[in-house]
Amino acid sequence: MVKTGFDPATYRLNLHLHSLISSGRLAQARALFDRMAPHRSNAFSLNRMLSGYARFGQIAAAHSLFLSSPLRLRDAVTWTVMMGALAAAPGRTTDAVSLFRDMLREGVAPDRVAVSTVLNVPATSGTTASLHPFAVKLGLLRSSVVVCNTLLDAYCKHGLLSAGRRVFQETSHMDAITYNAIIMGCSKEGLHGEVLDLFADMRRAGLGATQFTFSRVLTVATGIGDLRLGRQVHALVARSISACNVFVNNSLLDLYSKCDCLGEMEKLFDEMPERDNVSYNVMIAGYAWSRCAGTVLRLFREMQLLGFDRQDLPYATLLSVAGSLPHVGIGKQIHAQLVILGLSSEDLVGNALIDMYSKCGMLDAANANFANKKDKTGVSWTAMITGHAQNGQQEEALQLFCDMRRVGLSPDRATFSIIIKASSSLAMIGLGRQLHSYLIRSGHISSVFSGSALLDMYAKCGCLDEALQTFDEMPERNSIPWNAVISAYAHYGQAKNAIKMFEGMLRYGFKPDSVTFLSVLSACSHNGLAEECMKYFELMEHEYGMSPWKEHYSVRWSTSVEELTATWSKKMMMKKATGQMTASFLFLPIPVPSSIFFLLVTATSMVMAACLSPTPPRHHRRCFWTPKLPSSSTTIYYQRPHRRISGTNTSAGLCLCCRCRSGPRHRRHPPSAGQAEYFAAQSNSRCQCIGKALLG
Repeated sequence: MVKTGFDPATYRLNLHLHSLISSGRLAQARALFDRMAPHRSNAFSLNRMLSGYARFGQIAAAHSLFLSSPLRLRDAVTWTVMMGALAAAPGRTTDAVSLFRDMLREGVAPDRVAVSTVLNVPATSGTTASLHPFAVKLGLLRSSVVVCNTLLDAYCKHGLLSAGRRVFQETSHMDAITYNAIIMGCSKEGLHGEVLDLFADMRRAGLGATQFTFSRVLTVATGIGDLRLGRQVHALVARSISACNVFVNNSLLDLYSKCDCLGEMEKLFDEMPERDNVSYNVMIAGYAWSRCAGTVLRLFREMQLLGFDRQDLPYATLLSVAGSLPHVGIGKQIHAQLVILGLSSEDLVGNALIDMYSKCGMLDAANANFANKKDKTGVSWTAMITGHAQNGQQEEALQLFCDMRRVGLSPDRATFSIIIKASSSLAMIGLGRQLHSYLIRSGHISSVFSGSALLDMYAKCGCLDEALQTFDEMPERNSIPWNAVISAYAHYGQAKNAIKMFEGMLRYGFKPDSVTFLSVLSACSHNGLAEECMKYFELMEHEYGMSPWKEHYSVRWSTSVEELTATWSKKMMMKKATGQMTASFLFLPIPVPSSIFFLLVTATSMVMAACLSPTPPRHHRRCFWTPKLPSSSTTIYYQRPHRRISGTNTSAGLCLCCRCRSGPRHRRHPPSAGQAEYFAAQSNSRCQCIGKALLG
């Protein structure tokens, strides 16, 4: 004991001190330390006391003890413990860096732990750059992979990816943490291809991917929308037992949610052995995006029953669902819960409340919530402007935009998009041009959303040349501006240019959506291009696998009327013509709107008129009229005509030719109410369903 300098009494006191600190009795531990101070205190007891203060968050007491301790007791561990405590304290990061400089001035040589600690301090990028040559001078980059990883991670966190690449290339011994740090840096900068290359190099080097690696790669797959890559990573995760946890599973849920794979998302969720509030939030967001309101409410209720913290529940998503339905009753219930929890004044849910009430048409409630907000951010103003614009109050939306600028808030790209749409709804081309110049001055002209809104505004105001110039000047494009140009050409009846733009959209690699095909079909329909219309309708169904909307079927039917009339306008083929149109109509796989019923009645009347009269069909189309039916009617009836179509018993509203004896000759306008009642009384007893009448 004498030779080694071991003191049993000091050893027992240190054990007692450690026991007191571990149990949280810091006051008793400090009293014991003060009794040890004159003779038996040492660096170990000082470091243990500092660690205890830092562990329980008493940073001021730790700093006071450090400053009052004699210099002979401070070693590298003492300085490192104090730097770590200051770095973890909010607002004390600069003190931690200053303490490292004091350590160097005192002549204490820092070890790899001290350098790694100060590199982990969330300080400025200049601090990291100044510590890099110091680590090289001490030879820590070659001898310690921990220092290399910490330096690389610090560069990537501060956005200095080029410097991080140099550290990565100079590192001789790489492990999984090294790859994770550089992958994280590239992912933050949006370099998706480089992330995938690094992941492949990591696997070729034989390094096992961790949960952080899989999470970053899945984030890349989600960002680029590559479902196939995500499924491959899912297979790797399933084979890696150590990486299969709730953290990675949540990333997989987010991937399937944003790729609209609800079946796979639900299957993974059911198979997860552990779920947290993030898992439920991702599921609720996915179903809310797909408008599955019932499933969203069920999962929200399940979260409440499982006892999750009510402040972590996705109230903003639920308010978005209530607004999209719209269902103000659900929104008011959520609002009541937020008031009880005291969360209604928070920025996120406050903006969601404004959006929900606006979508439900309750602008008074939206204005009240907006007025009650203490801190009105740009998002709050944008929500109010959007709500008034969507409810047809464009002038009020413009006034709110002026008020927003008056209070000193700068509009963002979302604000510009909605206010430009409001000006286009008012057909105020002068205001639109002023917004265009303001958009250029504010620096948001490069935004694809603002550019698309400008393009649409010029097209709706009749300035097609300016709309095309805006499209040509856009630095970045997605499917939205392409859709806007195609729609503009369709609106102005330029079908060939619309088709040309559609083909150009495909050549540039953009995938068309349902709105794209609706614009192309409308352009073909307005110009009588029946074959092209059917071609693109089949392309949408068979090649792109899209389910047509009611509007697509309506355009297809209106295009087919002339073709069927010209093809089957012979007396012997009348029944075949009407049967073909009715058969295709009866088997539409959607709820059929009344507009398609009108198209069917129109087509049938034109074919009958063409078959039974030598007058050209175009002449009959001019004199044809149908009474307007209420949109709420679910069953539309057809008045069966007499066998002699041109006789006196022709049904009301189906004046098939200008020579019929059912009304005044050469009728070019709808009959009066009295005449319509008279004609309807002639065949009221023969009223039958439309499909049965045409096929009978």
